Amino acid sequence: MNSRRVWCSLCFLILCWSHAVLAQEWSELRPEVQATLANVEQRWAGLDQAQRQRYLQGAERWLAMSPQLRERALVRLQRWQNLSDEERQAIRARFQQFQSLTDEQKARVRKQFQRYQSLPESKREALRNRWESLSPEKKRELIERIQDRRNRGGE
Repeated sequence: MNSRRVWCSLCFLILCWSHAVLAQEWSELRPEVQATLANVEQRWAGLDQAQRQRYLQGAERWLAMSPQLRERALVRLQRWQNLSDEERQAIRARFQQFQSLTDEQKARVRKQFQRYQSLPESKREALRNRWESLSPEKKRELIERIQDRRNRGGE
């Protein structure tokens, strides 16, 4: 009896999931998903399945967010949209560079970033200003010294 209940629950979940994933027509989407994706309604019929899936996943993530997280996401999106093409490309390149790191290197970068984030705003600003004032040569020297120190075992 218990396995039957599990089986029925599993079938129900699969049915609900497949409806969300395989919805082909705009009219098949839940009203809250339609409202979230209102800006793509006119293009929906021309989107391929992969594009629709990405939009649906994004809408579900958005709907699951708290109001505070939504506000934070909107601020970040606005900041991204205000960047120049060159700035966006530089960010994408840094992201690709980060993705190519080993798990250990990524963990070290995350730890350093958390240390930086834990500093008072005034200290973070001072560090940013100091970095920006360095010449490209001095920046390279500093990076090399830090890498050498890490290679020797210090952090």
